[in-house]
Amino acid sequence: MTVVRGLREALLLFLIAAVLVAVATAVWVAVDGGDYTDRLGISLILAGVLLIT
Repeated sequence: MTVVRGLREALLLFLIAAVLVAVATAVWVAVDGGDYTDRLGISLILAGVLLIT
């Protein structure tokens, strides 16, 4: 059961990070304008790089 609990926690943290990236991207688009999907992709790539390092 500890493995399942750990996987659930990891999934929850991953989802929280994805939501925070989406909100930060929305603020970025609101302030500077531009295309949301392009900037969301850039933000997700940067978040992934930060998680790996």
